[in-house]
Amino acid sequence: MIAVAAFAILQVAKLSGELPSQVEPAAVTRVVWVPADESAAIPQGDCVLLAPRGWSCHQRSAGDVGVVLIQAGAEIGFVAFGGHGVVASGIAKWGRVIRVTTAGDPEEVSAMALRLDRPAIRPNTRTLGVVPDTETHIWPMSSTAFWVAGTSRRADAFIRFEAKQSARHDEPLERVLEDEAESPLTIPLQPPLMLEGHVESSSGAAVSGAIVDVLTLRPSDSAEPTRALLNTVDVMYVAETRTDADGRFEFEGLESRLYNVAVIDFEHGRGDQWTDAVGQPIVIRLKAPAKATGRVLRQSLPVPGVVVRFVPDASAWRDSRDPAAHLALDASTDDSGRFMLTLPPSAEGAVQLTAPDGATKRIPVPHIANVSEVALGDVVLEELIEVELQTDVLGCVVSAVGPAGVAGFSIVRARSVGIVHSLQLPEPGQWLMQVECGGVQRRVSPPMVEVSAKGELSTHSLRVLD
Repeated sequence: MIAVAAFAILQVAKLSGELPSQVEPAAVTRVVWVPADESAAIPQGDCVLLAPRGWSCHQRSAGDVGVVLIQAGAEIGFVAFGGHGVVASGIAKWGRVIRVTTAGDPEEVSAMALRLDRPAIRPNTRTLGVVPDTETHIWPMSSTAFWVAGTSRRADAFIRFEAKQSARHDEPLERVLEDEAESPLTIPLQPPLMLEGHVESSSGAAVSGAIVDVLTLRPSDSAEPTRALLNTVDVMYVAETRTDADGRFEFEGLESRLYNVAVIDFEHGRGDQWTDAVGQPIVIRLKAPAKATGRVLRQSLPVPGVVVRFVPDASAWRDSRDPAAHLALDASTDDSGRFMLTLPPSAEGAVQLTAPDGATKRIPVPHIANVSEVALGDVVLEELIEVELQTDVLGCVVSAVGPAGVAGFSIVRARSVGIVHSLQLPEPGQWLMQVECGGVQRRVSPPMVEVSAKGELSTHSLRVLD
């Protein structure tokens, strides 16, 4: 955290105060006043040190807005002033005064420190969200001036500036840090632009209710990539909307830069297009998705109400560059047991079928390119697998979680009578045992049991550990 200490006494013709408690007077090499207003009557100028821990800036009047910078070795001390006095003081590794000019009449500007969020479980993801950057701190000194300081130089961090009548702007932290703390940075906001367009199905019909995402390059990517590289660069979310009844969409408040418009409709398909947000409305025609079809039978009879979903392979999900490419809406079987499931663009995984009583079956999706339908035929759903567990402690609640190693796992609670616990598991595989005795979670041996689909009663003994 940036250390903070409140002080400073305003006088009629000068400003004086004490050094932050974290600053040693012997380490101070310079004290300088940096005005936040470009047209300030009192320009930037040196201040003086006063023994034993004081400083004074002459010709500075009450109401002036700016920062007293105290250079001390590898760190800087600071006292930031707004129109009514001190707004922040302390020490930091770096700092900069930022002045913002708006597109039209002067207006209130907001600023927020953010950074790109790359999920640790999916390190290859190239479609990134944003989260607050807790190591960069921003203090407004006026409606258009800010003191920004931080304790580190985090990669992919940026500052977002917004005003009602101007385009939103993301300034990368690396550009903020290009110059010295005593050199203010002026950022002009652009007039807002509108990005609008129309979404069509593969047959040319308007698609209503489609999800439309606008993405753009990272703020630090100042050079426009070639079209060949646009499919491999990282992009960040900007905004989301849905198409109206006529398939139209629009986004307001954008600045002039390159954007990717990505559309998802789980029935009609997906599509995307790069645009610079200037000119005529764009038209995005969706590519129709492949469908998985089949019929679910149980004891030679059709089974209605079976939930049918696509479950991606765990490795494919982890290595994915775009997690949305593995997502699809669930379907269900009709009265005749038939289903039609829309598959996602990246269909590395399985179709999982789950009956109302929990019985489950997985069918790997065959790797067939450029097909409109994957016919799975008749799928026979097996009965639930009976498993009996015995614990060596009375009064325990037993649950099974699994099967291990696949996505779309289940949690099944046992029916218990004394030390005997009966489970009806939806599918074979390795199941993790969870045991709670007297309201306390307990370890058990073995921690997992292997369940087969052979049909005979599977019996296992569990030893409850301290």
